[in-house]
Amino acid sequence: MTYLKMRIAGMGIDDGPPSVAGFNLADADVTKALSSWFLADVIAKCKSGIARNESELIRGRDLKWTANVGVPVAHYDSPAISTFNEVLAVAWLWQDRGFLPPDIGSAVARYRETLADALCVPRDCHPVPEIAAAVQSFVSSREAVPDRYIYVDIGGGTVDAVVFKYTNYSGEKRVNFFAGEVQPLGTEPFLKACGLPLGDEGLSRLTKGIPKETDSSVKLKLQLENLLGRVLITARSKDGGLPWAVHSREGTGLNHIGNLQPDQMKPLRILLGGGGARIPWYRDVLLGAWSQQKLRNFGFPPFELLEIRCPKDLSVREERRQEYHRLAIAYGLSVPLGEGPDVGLPSQFEKSPPMPQWSPSVGNYLDSKDAYD
Repeated sequence: MTYLKMRIAGMGIDDGPPSVAGFNLADADVTKALSSWFLADVIAKCKSGIARNESELIRGRDLKWTANVGVPVAHYDSPAISTFNEVLAVAWLWQDRGFLPPDIGSAVARYRETLADALCVPRDCHPVPEIAAAVQSFVSSREAVPDRYIYVDIGGGTVDAVVFKYTNYSGEKRVNFFAGEVQPLGTEPFLKACGLPLGDEGLSRLTKGIPKETDSSVKLKLQLENLLGRVLITARSKDGGLPWAVHSREGTGLNHIGNLQPDQMKPLRILLGGGGARIPWYRDVLLGAWSQQKLRNFGFPPFELLEIRCPKDLSVREERRQEYHRLAIAYGLSVPLGEGPDVGLPSQFEKSPPMPQWSPSVGNYLDSKDAYD
């Protein structure tokens, strides 16, 4: 797999960049051209599919096409977003003009030729933070309580972990992302680490139990725990810097973490998404990171997994409703830009200054030594 999205962000995660038809996939221009080619093809197929399957609904109507494309929060909130915008602009222009490259050479050449035009043509195609899309159905549900949450999207190549705070003031909903990070810790790297076959066969074996540990899988486990610890520490520093552990029954007067046992603390909930969300190994590692990383010492309560339920207005077969963790981002991307909750990005929040350290007040010995002589 080439993992085009990660390559756009300058994060190649393969063992070595392959070459296709003499073109090096590690080359940024090649990556961008391939990405635009892929997106243009997807958009064109979506439009033709809608025209074919919803012909009665759209008959006689003047259609206005729009598209939202998911980007990891960490990359959306970084200089890499300009590259994503560039790739989307070219893809939109290609599909709008009915051009799909016949081969990789044509894609690379045409990308260079059409880039300037693509950036000048108005388009209704936008990058959207993936996790903002993923939590769209959650924050619209009755079970969404204003609080802090962790969202971990476990994909084929990467794990995207973010920490956010959901607020709802008189119907004004907002999702503030305090921290986010993407690392190549997805299901394919895990299969390789365990020595299991790639693809459906290996994934099927992962869903049935915890595979035997290897040196590589132990290393990957530590990397996943560290990833979660980093985003939590960063998020807390941008959310006041105070401990997050409070009594499960707030208002008891026992909110200080030193007075609480783990079973008394209000848990910090983890929402899981992506194809790896149901794999027991990932669930166990994420829940166990609280003790393994000694996160209680940093003021964090134990974790609890929370399922995102399939929204009632999503028309899918029943078996697909059980796999909503795979569809959450796609569902959120279907919401027109600007109609979801307001979103705050990590770069918009400054880290809190360090808490002042208390020290006992001790007088100067020379000023008081006579009292002790």
